[in-house]
Amino acid sequence: MDDAVRRFRSRRADRMGLIREDNKDAVTRYRERRNLRLKKRFDEENHGNTHIPFGLCEREGIEVQPDWAPKDAWDALKGKGYDPDAVYKELEETGKTPKSPSSPTKTAMTKESAEHVIGEYRNTVKSQTKLEKDREKAKNALRNVQHDKRFAEQQLEYLRQKAQEILDKYGSEENMPEEKTISYLTGMMSVHDEYLNYKELADKEEKALSDYEKKIAKCEDKFKDLDKRYEESRTEEAKKKNEEAKERYYEALKVARPTYDDCQDKQEVVDRLKANKYFKNNEDVAVDIIGFEEAKALAKNLDGFFEKVPQMIGRVGAVSVYGLPNDVYGQSDWAGVQLASKYFRDLRKFKMEYDDSERIGFHPKGTTWESVVFHEYTHQIDNVMSKKGWSFSKAVTDEAIETLKKSGSKLFDGVEESAKKSKYKWMTQEELIKDAERMRVKTAVSEYAFKWKGEEWEDDSEFLAEAYSEYLTSKSPREVATVVGKIVDRYIKDLEGKK
Repeated sequence: MDDAVRRFRSRRADRMGLIREDNKDAVTRYRERRNLRLKKRFDEENHGNTHIPFGLCEREGIEVQPDWAPKDAWDALKGKGYDPDAVYKELEETGKTPKSPSSPTKTAMTKESAEHVIGEYRNTVKSQTKLEKDREKAKNALRNVQHDKRFAEQQLEYLRQKAQEILDKYGSEENMPEEKTISYLTGMMSVHDEYLNYKELADKEEKALSDYEKKIAKCEDKFKDLDKRYEESRTEEAKKKNEEAKERYYEALKVARPTYDDCQDKQEVVDRLKANKYFKNNEDVAVDIIGFEEAKALAKNLDGFFEKVPQMIGRVGAVSVYGLPNDVYGQSDWAGVQLASKYFRDLRKFKMEYDDSERIGFHPKGTTWESVVFHEYTHQIDNVMSKKGWSFSKAVTDEAIETLKKSGSKLFDGVEESAKKSKYKWMTQEELIKDAERMRVKTAVSEYAFKWKGEEWEDDSEFLAEAYSEYLTSKSPREVATVVGKIVDRYIKDLEGKK
């Protein structure tokens, strides 16, 4: 009996084990069929019967190459923020099409995906630059070959004409003299040999012309192909895609390069600066002429200015560095700020020179070479704030003088006596006093603050730039700079919230 029970139990265990194995296989087959149904549903919703990564590529506007494997498609999708494991997990759990990471509910860009975006964008820029160079090269090659053809045609016409002149003169080859004379072509030569020489050279030019036709056709085909690709890259749709890619690139730079010290080359420093959108003409930033370290120092300096004056973001012109007159650190105009390459190429030397100027009072006390950027961008503030018939720098200067007088500043002690001693006798006493007050306020900031522009007697732009740069950059701004700084801050505070 015991043996029979054991045999029964053994057979039942074997049978149940098989059933369990069958159940495992059944579950696996069910999951596979379910995944296939999900993939089919996803493919139908995403541009036809393609695999998931290729469907996502089409949805995101990524051009799928003929030789791509799914891995290549996933690599391209990483630039859009997709993660393969997350996509399949969402499909398995919800059975729903995953949302695009670029939709309003997108997740934050990871450093890995940001690096991929940076690499992809810079490769695209390199390809576009190469296309432009190749197109220009092909255009020049076509122009050169066409020029060579025209020259060959002229040569052929000339050689035929010379040969015909000899033939017309003697009537036939038999009548041409055989004795050698001085020839234009090769020295001593008979008339007959000269005639044959012209004919031979003409035959060579004629053959060369047929070769030029082939070269021109080849160059034209190459140029047309490159020109077509170039024009396609400049359509409105292509420009829109490029702008979107650039914005994505700027976003990636902020993630992968949180500081300028994290940038790997000068181009990344420039692009990281552009990513901040400080300037109204943001793409006009041009600092290629200076080195990597100098570019980082300048970018940090600009960050410092806009951190203190955020109201000017998007309102002022871009920064550039190029050759300026030897005694000029920088200048400002409607397009932006131009800094002198002579100084910004070698910051160590520039620092030493500026420190000497600060020590003798030519520039405000407590300022450094970084203050030059603040000075020039204060001119930009002056441009932004000034209106037709109303000078911002003059208004600030007038108010600063009145504020200092009311506070009992010692700057104006004895000003009336100084006015009486003035050599400008054509001015009234009141005008002389006002002029003396203005001079004392300006010279209290720096010698450069008293500089006039052109023939204008009351040009206060340099005073404003010197005083406000001291207010923003000096550790201990003095009386006049503090008064001017507070007045400027009050004016530009009104810009908050305005476009």
